[in-house]
Amino acid sequence: MTARIDVTFYTRTGCRLCDEAAAELGKLGEQFPIEVSSVDIDGDPEIRERYNDIVPAIDVAGGLVSSAPLDWAAIRGAVASAATAAVEASDA
Repeated sequence: MTARIDVTFYTRTGCRLCDEAAAELGKLGEQFPIEVSSVDIDGDPEIRERYNDIVPAIDVAGGLVSSAPLDWAAIRGAVASAATAAVEASDA
């Protein structure tokens, strides 16, 4: 079984950039075994305070990789690195 890579997608309703990012994450999921958890920042005041000015924001395997404007090269690199690490760990 292939290890899934946890991706947290900080978003909000009505955000055009967030909608575009969701589509890109879908494409990324076709290449890598990612598990995307979407977090609507407006549902929690603490999360909204932290991410209000930077959504969309994407966390890969526990670390914030990019926020608006998203750097897809960095996001893909982080996912690829996490995938490689998961394979190496399963081979050990």
